[in-house]
Formats: sequence, C-alpha cells, structure tokens
Amino acid sequence: SGSRQLTRHGGRVSRPAPSPDGKSLAYTQANDDRFSFKRRRLFVMPFGGGEAKEILPNFDRSIEDIAWTSDSKALLVTYEAEGRREIARVTLDGKTSTIVEDVGASIEMPYASGGFSVAGDGTVAYIRSAIGVPAEVTLETSFIAQDTLAKSTPA
Repeated sequence: SGSRQLTRHGGRVSRPAPSPDGKSLAYTQANDDRFSFKRRRLFVMPFGGGEAKEILPNFDRSIEDIAWTSDSKALLVTYEAEGRREIARVTLDGKTSTIVEDVGASIEMPYASGGFSVAGDGTVAYIRSAIGVPAEVTLETSFIAQDTLAKSTPA
C-alpha cells in the first residue's frame, strides 16, 4: 500500500515532523504506564527508518509541539514550565535554549491557546498571552540574530 511502520514504542507516539532536508523524522512518545501524568519525550530517527535517538532523556517536562529549524540542525519545542508555556530551541545533541516564555496556555486562561510555527528565515510566530492581556499573534526574531551571529563568528 506504500505505507510502513517506522516506530515500535510501547505507548503513544505523536507529532511526527519530517526535517526540511528530508533526512530525519522527529516525534514525541509517551510511555504506556499506569501513571496519570504521561511525559512526552522527544525522539529523532533517520527518515527512512532505523534506530531512534531520545534527544532529551533527562528533561523533566513533557514536550508538546515540535517543529524543525530550516537548516534541520535543531528543533523548536513547546512545554509547560511553572505554569506557563515556553518555546525552546533544542539541538540534536540535546542542548536547550529558551526562546520565549509567554506562549498562550489553556490552563485557566480562556481564549489563550498556545501554538507556534516557524518561517523559512527562522522567525517564530506564536500566540502570546499573559494574565490580564488578551491572546495576540507575536513574531519572535531575536534568536535568529543570535543563530546568525553564532554561524558567522570564527571559532
């Protein structure tokens, strides 16, 4: 039929995201255990199949949404942290840096659902929300300048 199973985890696998260069596939997985809290873990595997690598094995947050950077060298992820939703950049070797901390969340804040997407130049569009502030679409570009600076700075 043209389809084939790539993962064989016990538990729920979700949020598949192919990399822009077509070489990797990221996804989240939550164990099928008897605990009420299911921490979604982040995995990356070769696009055609093969061994998956857990990117943040010691991360104590549950990964919500994922998207690749345009160069396929990192992922942007959302997770809940101390009552707020954050977006962070995660490299394939597990280095994490927070980009924004005011992404809309659905906990006791109606009309403030949080989501994000990434433009080809790396600009992050997301729903910004805070107590007393209605949800609004916001663009984040500050980490693009940092990323570009890191690439252009001689080692």
